[in-house]
Amino acid sequence: MVISKLISIYSIVAIVMLVVTGCPSNCGSSLDAKYSFSATSQFSPATDSIKFGDTLYLSSSIPFKLIDGNTKTEINYKDGSEIGSVLGIAELVKGENLPQDAVDKFDYTEVKGKIYNDKSIPNPNGTQQLTYQKNSDGYELLVGLIPKKKGIYVLGVRNGLSSTNKCQSASFDITVSNADVHSYYYYNTLGIPLEGQHGYCFKVY
Repeated sequence: MVISKLISIYSIVAIVMLVVTGCPSNCGSSLDAKYSFSATSQFSPATDSIKFGDTLYLSSSIPFKLIDGNTKTEINYKDGSEIGSVLGIAELVKGENLPQDAVDKFDYTEVKGKIYNDKSIPNPNGTQQLTYQKNSDGYELLVGLIPKKKGIYVLGVRNGLSSTNKCQSASFDITVSNADVHSYYYYNTLGIPLEGQHGYCFKVY
């Protein structure tokens, strides 16, 4: 099914890219991370459409003190490196079976943390890499997407990865917390539901 294919594609890309961006190779990957944390992200403005040339912001804040999903205990992860994640960017095109890569349909701006494109990793046309900024209270991300083309788009926030200097790696399940992710755009265009808590759809007019 198309849904299964999408899940498989995004899972493979996310795992490969997070190993590259979030954690040194000798620290392993999200598959064997010592800690498992949950975090949220938000898109704003939270409307279902923005004007051509306006900015859509992605923000996320992760405190040092977190609950480990494996042990259910509180962990102070203040010695972690900058958290790396991935943002999938695709256009929803009527008549296509899958979202179409759309990194080049936007300009990008950084307020806290980084958003960048590494051509050496899989699928650079459909994914941007994210790096959280470490501050005195935790890790923060605030980046903007400025559309260069009108259309309907879907963004996918993938899981994050980080490590300490002692190779104590941590994975982060980063979900989208917006009350409305405008999933009807996805269904109306592709004819299938937008599953999970990592996607966000919007229209550029």
